[in-house]
Amino acid sequence: MVAALRLGHNTPLEARDAAVDAAIRKLGLAQCADTVVGDKATRGLSGGEKKRLAIAAEIINLPSLIFLDEPTTGLDAFQAQQVRLARAACSYGTVAAHHPPPCPPRTLDSSPQTPQSFR
Repeated sequence: MVAALRLGHNTPLEARDAAVDAAIRKLGLAQCADTVVGDKATRGLSGGEKKRLAIAAEIINLPSLIFLDEPTTGLDAFQAQQVRLARAACSYGTVAAHHPPPCPPRTLDSSPQTPQSFR
């Protein structure tokens, strides 16, 4: 459905299917290609799979740039790594925004563990 909306009804079905298959392969979604997305009532894709699906929906029409706003927020380490790998697999320019933590980390020059040679 996303491919039909993004590529338009003038794009041949074979071309749409090829674009979908390419996105599925690039983002490692082959094992869950026939899985429902799911919601609170219906079990479906994991959080990382949903984020990769969102990226796949964007790369269907081969954009020159994709902006990802906090693509790994709320994911465990494994799923976050899968999203990072998926992003690296894209042959387009990608920009990922990561907001700084609420409390700024201590700087090296104020840290008691910093060796004198680094100050």
